Amino acid sequence: MNIEAFIFEKALGYFVTALCGGMVGAIVHLWRKVSELHKIEMEAEKKRQEEQEAMKDGIKAMLRDRIYHSCRFHMSNGFITTSDLEVLESLNDSYKKLHGNGIAEKLMQQAHQLTIKIDDIH
Repeated sequence: MNIEAFIFEKALGYFVTALCGGMVGAIVHLWRKVSELHKIEMEAEKKRQEEQEAMKDGIKAMLRDRIYHSCRFHMSNGFITTSDLEVLESLNDSYKKLHGNGIAEKLMQQAHQLTIKIDDIH
């Protein structure tokens, strides 16, 4: 083997080693970046879920409050109109879909026991 071939072979070996090392370094760098982005995305998703759950709980609380006060109002009057009963049933349906507790159901049972007056809103 002549000296030029030897130098070429050694240079090629160093070049391939450096190239492979650079590729491994680039892959490791990309993997770290992807992992960081995944972590950031997972944290953002967790925050979105927490916010959505808080909004759901808030809406459920407002529905429960509205059902409670409306039922108490009608119970104090001793009657409920057909349109008010329809609104209450709609509120209660939404409340149940949000997995509300049995308080609203008990109030709705009491509202259905009231005298129902037909109104002209329909």
